[in-house]
Amino acid sequence: KHGIVYAKSVPVCYTPFLIFPVKRKRQTGLLTPQFSHSNNKGYESTLPFFWAINESSDATFYGNYMSKRGFKGGIEYRYALSPQSKGAVMFDYLRDRETDDGTDSGFVGIEGDNYDRTNQDRWWLRTKVNQDLPLGFRGMLDLDIVSDQDYLLEFKTGYSSYEDSNDYFEDAFGRDLDDRRNVTRRNQLHLHRPWEQFSLNADLLYFDNVILRRSNDPDPTLQRLPNIQFNGIKQDLFGSPFYFDLVSSYVYFWRDYGTRAHRADLQPRFYYPLTFFKYLQFEPSGGFRQTMYQVERYQDDSQ
Repeated sequence: KHGIVYAKSVPVCYTPFLIFPVKRKRQTGLLTPQFSHSNNKGYESTLPFFWAINESSDATFYGNYMSKRGFKGGIEYRYALSPQSKGAVMFDYLRDRETDDGTDSGFVGIEGDNYDRTNQDRWWLRTKVNQDLPLGFRGMLDLDIVSDQDYLLEFKTGYSSYEDSNDYFEDAFGRDLDDRRNVTRRNQLHLHRPWEQFSLNADLLYFDNVILRRSNDPDPTLQRLPNIQFNGIKQDLFGSPFYFDLVSSYVYFWRDYGTRAHRADLQPRFYYPLTFFKYLQFEPSGGFRQTMYQVERYQDDSQ
């Protein structure tokens, strides 16, 4: 009760009480606070609160105060219905006191690009989900949407940071985030349906170019909306001595500015295995590949 944290002789944090869970079973309460200092953020303190909602879900709330930048709030929600069905959603928001407008304001901005970070509303949404679906389908969702190109570079360590989030996703889902320096962020919805001898994979794949989105410049980033693959492993052809396999796909290459196109691709291959004198095996095969394109042009020729 009545806990105070001092930096030398200056009190920097007070709380009327703290609850630290020490049991093996999850327990609602405050987590270990973090304190730091930097030139860009000033004195910084973070106090997380963990909420054990039920046996299959929980949430953590983060309060991150920075004396130079303001208050950054965050929430992390996690659920696990089974080892194959689980998800995590994380969101942070900061009304930043500082902007990077290219002037000598004393704020040390992030170097490496020619674009200033003039926005004060700053946020980051990231999500990963694995989910069993009806009819034998399995889905995976990855979202990584950030307000500006500097956010992940500035908030790379500590609670609810890039490194903290990336480590959790890699450990829990086996999939990490794009590099924090990458201004084009990958967002994907993936569906998978296996059969004994065939498989179906379908993706909605969107690459979010943060700089072009914020500047409202024409965005030529090529998206795959959708990308569908239907493949078959090598198998006998209706009980005959012949075998075949199959690789096929359809993709719609979409972008906000520039040429768009549909592409369909079909690649069946047939095999006839032969055995001579019980020791020599020979397998002639043949197949064909048919690819079809339909091109759409939407760009403004006057630009």
